[in-house]
Amino acid sequence: MGKVAITFKVYPESPEVQEKVAAEIKEKFKPNQMIAVPIFGGLNAFKVIIVRDDKQGQGTLEEDLRKIPGVSEVQTDDVTLIS
Repeated sequence: MGKVAITFKVYPESPEVQEKVAAEIKEKFKPNQMIAVPIFGGLNAFKVIIVRDDKQGQGTLEEDLRKIPGVSEVQTDDVTLIS
C-alpha cells in the first residue's frame, strides 16, 4: 500500500474567521504542511498538504474540509503518489 500527498486550497469566508479556520484544520486534520497564501484585502487562503494511504482517497477529506464553519470553498490542487 502506498501513500499519497494531497494538496488542497481552502478559502475562508472572511479575514475575521481565517484564524479559526486555520486552527480547526490543524486540530482535526493534522496536516503535514499548511501555508497561508495571501489573496486580497487581508484574506488568506490556506494551502494544506495531507499525507495518507492511497486506498483512502481524497474525496472524504475535501468534504470534511468544506464542513468546517467559516470555509467558503475547497479545491483539490494536486494528488501525488509518494511511496
